[in-house]
Amino acid sequence: MFYLKRDSVVNSVIHTIYVYSTNPDSAQYLVKFSNVGAGKGNYIQVASAANGRVYKWIAPINNILKEVLNL
Repeated sequence: MFYLKRDSVVNSVIHTIYVYSTNPDSAQYLVKFSNVGAGKGNYIQVASAANGRVYKWIAPINNILKEVLNL
């Protein structure tokens, strides 16, 4: 699965994130995700028609990570 790289601002903090894309002109990154445990990551697996697993970034709330996956 290929992703594009973007910046996202949450509470005045810039986060570099990866977003799944099927556009070959922008999807230049092949990323791997690992299960790092609850409260230690910021990506979740989402339902998708893609042939493989697709992950979505979830912004931290009050700088607290809620999810279990990370790059």
